[in-house]
Amino acid sequence: MRIGRESAARATRLFLLVAATSAAVGCAGGDDGAVSSPSTALSMAQAQVLADSLFANYEAGGMTFALTAGLADGTTLGLRGEIDFAGHVGRAAVEATGVDAAVTEVVWTQTTVLEHRPALNERIAAAGRGSVTHVARPPDPNGRDLDAMLGVLMGLASTRPDNAVLVGQQEGSAWLRNDELRGVPVDVMRYGERSVYWLDSVTGAMLRFEGNTETGERPFVVDVLSLGRPVIPAIDQTAVVGLESVRDLYDAG
Repeated sequence: MRIGRESAARATRLFLLVAATSAAVGCAGGDDGAVSSPSTALSMAQAQVLADSLFANYEAGGMTFALTAGLADGTTLGLRGEIDFAGHVGRAAVEATGVDAAVTEVVWTQTTVLEHRPALNERIAAAGRGSVTHVARPPDPNGRDLDAMLGVLMGLASTRPDNAVLVGQQEGSAWLRNDELRGVPVDVMRYGERSVYWLDSVTGAMLRFEGNTETGERPFVVDVLSLGRPVIPAIDQTAVVGLESVRDLYDAG
């Protein structure tokens, strides 16, 4: 399959830190689960709306979101928070049943992930290593499902629109159906064979993004709850400790 330069760039942006995560879902319907339905080729107008969607997110400055993911080991991951696309920073509450179950909050940029782990913070204090709120570490999108999802979230914005002709020509791109999401009429469209967008039928605003790994082991849904640049408070750096300085306590669970 040949991929145009604009289409390849779009895929790269979408999965900014996620080498192992490429969206590969078919069409999914309503809030009640996935259903199969016929698809049709994108019209030029539909391709243009799809091509503009990530740029529209960037122009909005940021978003509030809720992400849910099912992981390969049968555990789950949920994130709910805000992203400042202009400032390249996000903050979210975390609910996980797997390896990240101890994490209750995460703040991240393109180069750093700050984890809030209450039990770890207590162990650090008990060991006489100070009062800590967050542990800082580099992103590990290939090794951590949490970080892979943070990469997906950061990738939901682009500094420029895509080429609508190339989006429409991309193999698998299709209009799937009309639907309704949170009381809003939407057009559900697939970009290539790997990404499904739920876009407001009137404004074109993104309301949902769906994806999965190529093997189908990490289905995830990002609900865009609102668009607009949020104010994300800075973390007190005096209460942040680097992972390597507390590695022994961190690895203890």
